[in-house]
Order: sequence, then structure tokens, then C-alpha cells
Amino acid sequence: MEEWKDVLIDDLEWSRAFRERNDENILSFIDKGKDILIFYDGHIQYLRDILRLQGYDLKIKHVMTYWRSPLEALNCLIVSRGIENISNQVIKNSIKEHIKYVDSILAYPTLDLAHKTWEESMKPL
Repeated sequence: MEEWKDVLIDDLEWSRAFRERNDENILSFIDKGKDILIFYDGHIQYLRDILRLQGYDLKIKHVMTYWRSPLEALNCLIVSRGIENISNQVIKNSIKEHIKYVDSILAYPTLDLAHKTWEESMKPL
């Protein structure tokens, strides 16, 4: 389990560095006082916080519902609560569910179709 935790922490650190670089890039292109539209495929709270700290007035509109894969959901949980506050059982279950997710993804010709089919299978009846 400790090896899995180390892998998850490494992945989060890489993701954080990528997100910071991406956010800096976005900041370099925007001007205060002008309306802008950003399509953002990440954890919006980080970019939102940075922009608000710099005095930008924001209106955030979600344009698409996206079901996170089990590993993405686990990463969000770790970011919000800290890995030390996530039980080994939750981590183990998330990894098992992610393996099932990957197996289902491999059964389809495209990732989009696979993910959409998986989403449909996860929705309550």
C-alpha cells in the first residue's frame, strides 16, 4: 500500500507542477478590465483562487458534466483531504475500480466512446 501511496503522491506533484505552469501561461494572456472566456480542463479552484487574488472578477460556468475515472476521483479526494486522511481501504477500492475502468476503456475503438459508455454504466437507474 505504501508503494501505491508513493505513486499517487508523485503523480499529484507532477500534476501540480503542470497545473502551475498552465496557470502561469493563462495569466500571461489576459488583461485586467477585459472580458475573457477560458475553457479549462483542470481543477478550476486553483486557477479561480489565483485570479481572485490578483483582483479579477470571475464568473465561472460549468459547460459540461464530466465523470471522473476512479483514479481521478481518488486524486481529487487526496488533494482536498490529504493522503494521510484517506483510508487504505478507500485507496485499494479506487485502484480496483480503476483497473475495471481501464479494462472497459480497452474494449472500445475510441477513448471518447469508451468513457461515455462507462459514464452511462455508472449512473444510477
